Amino acid sequence: MKLLATFITLLLFSQQLFAQAGKTRTNIFGDLEFTSQDGKYDAKLKKDIFNGLVFSDNQGNEVKFEKKYIDLYFKGDPDEKSLKSRLFRRLIRENYGERDYKASFEVDILGTEIVKENRDSERTSNIRNNRDHVNEGDNRSVNISIRRNDQGLEYKNNGDSASLEKDNSGKWWYNDSKRNEIQFNEESWRKLLDKFSSDTEVLRYLVDLYLY
Repeated sequence: MKLLATFITLLLFSQQLFAQAGKTRTNIFGDLEFTSQDGKYDAKLKKDIFNGLVFSDNQGNEVKFEKKYIDLYFKGDPDEKSLKSRLFRRLIRENYGERDYKASFEVDILGTEIVKENRDSERTSNIRNNRDHVNEGDNRSVNISIRRNDQGLEYKNNGDSASLEKDNSGKWWYNDSKRNEIQFNEESWRKLLDKFSSDTEVLRYLVDLYLY
């Protein structure tokens, strides 16, 4: 199972890189623009009038990040080139196969993350304890939590669980309640961090890939 899971991860990672191959440039306004190698996909990441960031593409997708959200979750200035570049690559990966997806990421005055989507769901999470509460369209309530411990991160969603932890040798491991177990060497871990910007986002990706 471990070898199969590792192979699938590497295969999907390679396929995504191939699909999203293209050219990224900065226009005269400082916005990032991307065109795929085959010329069929275009995307842009620009700063809005409130110093937040807005991602859009030619497939009708649009994702907005309030500046306060960026400051708290990405720990960087929206003008920072490396931050914008990492976020842009992540958004291209996430939206490449999507159409007409709309989302906004904000933080209210109480420090609560507000994520609004056009898929009949709204997710809020408290920044202080990193706990999510999901309200779905059929009024079901799902409690999701991602908590940091001494070794790394723990994910829980009702009966499902996963962890992303570093062992004594410095290697990172992913484990979940479906008995998936994956070890990442230093190079693989560095690529994942470069792709997803933080260990929390890496865990979210792995949970989506293997747990659901």
